[in-house]
Amino acid sequence: MEEAIGKSTIQLWYHYFATNQTVIEDQVPMKKFLGHEVDLVYKHKLTTALSLEAGYGFMLPTATMEILNGLNAGGSDFSHFGFLMLIFKPQLFSNK
Repeated sequence: MEEAIGKSTIQLWYHYFATNQTVIEDQVPMKKFLGHEVDLVYKHKLTTALSLEAGYGFMLPTATMEILNGLNAGGSDFSHFGFLMLIFKPQLFSNK
């Protein structure tokens, strides 16, 4: 989902993670579902060549994801991260 407001854009992304292989733990097949991730991104165009982007995301892992990462099932919290990016895209050549 994306919403444009003047020179700014807000995006909300949802990701569903799964494996196409069956994961076996102690000879028991586990679910193929690995977890959910939600990302919120804000973009603002400062000039024609310069923009600012900020975001926050979090993931809710399943027991299968934890086992694949070498953790005990149910032993991890959700992971989250944030970022801030300054993007510079100059126009170097013109065919006018």
